[in-house]
Amino acid sequence: MAFIPLNEYPYFIEERDLNASRSICVPVTVQEEKERVACIGSGPASLACAAELRSKGYAVTIFEERCEAGGSLRLFLPEGEVEKIIASLKKNGVEFVLSRPFSKDFSVNDLKRLAFRAVFLGTGLQTPLRPKKIDTNLIGVTDAFSFLIAVKTKTFLPETCSGVVVIGDTPKARLCAACAKKAGAKNVFWITDGSFAPCEGVSTLCGFEISKTAAKDGRLFSIKAVSRNKDSEAFIKADTLVFSVGDAFKKPNAGCALMASGNGLIETKDFETSKKGFFAGGDAVNGAKGIPDAVDSGKAAAKAIDARLTKNRKK
Repeated sequence: MAFIPLNEYPYFIEERDLNASRSICVPVTVQEEKERVACIGSGPASLACAAELRSKGYAVTIFEERCEAGGSLRLFLPEGEVEKIIASLKKNGVEFVLSRPFSKDFSVNDLKRLAFRAVFLGTGLQTPLRPKKIDTNLIGVTDAFSFLIAVKTKTFLPETCSGVVVIGDTPKARLCAACAKKAGAKNVFWITDGSFAPCEGVSTLCGFEISKTAAKDGRLFSIKAVSRNKDSEAFIKADTLVFSVGDAFKKPNAGCALMASGNGLIETKDFETSKKGFFAGGDAVNGAKGIPDAVDSGKAAAKAIDARLTKNRKK
């Protein structure tokens, strides 16, 4: 993997993530406008789907529950890169509706009322899985998404930390370890299986797992880590523990009953869900496989939507 160092958050980016995100664009010449299509969520899959659909002439509206678009791109890419993507889509006719969660207050019936002929679900994985043997209610124990937001908004105060421990074998875990160090934390430890390249200045414990945590007044104080073959131990003084052991899909409470696969993700056939006219892609279908996979999935889903609407139009 090629990493590009930055002087701003997120401090480094993967070259493949940058290339994939820059492929999200609408050509200058857009075909004659066709049916209306809604994209739920504004992460890489939805943005790629919207760009592809818009290039084919569809009237596309993206609905995002937060007050800013970009989803996980805002954690993995510099702000300027994300803003360029969004500005390009807006300039070429993609509409963004922010602070509009897909829920019982804005549901399937509302989408029908607004005459959307197809819907793409690019909601991602919204619920972090909690690690076993760790009291996640302790002060100082947090999930990767929340920690990265704290680093980004500078509410994480590294100068007050006795130590930061990151656990997980995911791109987010690596990013958390690197960001904690770059933000100024002196002692950063990453407990991982070694499937990702190590981070400069971060102590990596491969093949270890946390066996015990100690707390004072409800705040994390230290951890004990043991190797999987039980022949090594590590005692670490730390008041911050960040976990990134996976994320789960959360079904929207919006009148959209969806079939789930055995791993709890949205089940699709040629990107279409069990609900007619509803398509899905990205992490909610494939699991967390990174930005390039999400972008490719969104583009492929757009082609499936176009094929279905074209077929309906000829009937």
